[in-house]
Amino acid sequence: MCVPCVIAIVLAFLAGLVLLCFRRVRWVGVLLIVMAVLSAGYAVFLDRRYQRSFPLIVAGDSEQRVRELLGRPASITDGTKSEYGYPRAASEVRSDVAQEYWYYCVYAPHVWAVSFDRERNVVRTYELISP
Repeated sequence: MCVPCVIAIVLAFLAGLVLLCFRRVRWVGVLLIVMAVLSAGYAVFLDRRYQRSFPLIVAGDSEQRVRELLGRPASITDGTKSEYGYPRAASEVRSDVAQEYWYYCVYAPHVWAVSFDRERNVVRTYELISP
């Protein structure tokens, strides 16, 4: 979850509402509200896309198919790092994973991951949801 992103969207919306009260800067308020609503809408669009498309990915799918379904990943690791870039313990590193794609939800602690082998075929997928 990107807490600063959520805070920025909420603050932009609230600042926009306040600026609507002042005639000279009303246009800035409208602009801030529009930007906040569009940003929130895009975050919801991405989340729904991931929720709809992620279950369609199966072991053996190509990297191209994953990108067609989910789009560009938020981050790419070599399989030795966890979802937020922290090194994994040696017991958690899989030898058949050469690369991992990570997709994050902006407004909730929800992460989707796709692991690829050296031939760029899906080895496994997993979804992390914080309670």
